[in-house]
Amino acid sequence: MGDYKQTMLFKPVTIQEANAYLPFVKEKLIKVQKLVIKGQVLQQHLDDRKTTKISRLRADGQEEIELLDFSSAREKVLAIEQTIRDELVKLHGLGIVVKSIVPGRICFFAERHRQPVFLSWQAGEKEVSYWHALDDGFSMRQIVQQPEAFGPHYIH
Repeated sequence: MGDYKQTMLFKPVTIQEANAYLPFVKEKLIKVQKLVIKGQVLQQHLDDRKTTKISRLRADGQEEIELLDFSSAREKVLAIEQTIRDELVKLHGLGIVVKSIVPGRICFFAERHRQPVFLSWQAGEKEVSYWHALDDGFSMRQIVQQPEAFGPHYIH
């Protein structure tokens, strides 16, 4: 594999670091999932060339309805797409690779016995406790049996 550290964009994380990032990751994934659903609904209305009705609850519990014409709905879809990109860039900036939004699946760049690997997590799991080789898919995940093999046990 050569000297991958010269070309690796992100510093590998430890299992402890990956788990420390999880609350932030979960928050971002939930936000992105909601945006994806909202964008899909708007896009369906655009595809059907219908006026779009957006319903939401205000802080006082009253329903607020917004009607959008085709042009306004398209602008909203574009804004949602940009917000999704921005949220994913925040995750990527930490060395996190989003493998799937629904279901939420992410990987962290890590080292195992000084070789590059991914630590992986998916929605519903309590903590990061799986890994796989960079070339392997999510289905090839293996349980972390020796945490000490995944780099030093300190924040670097």
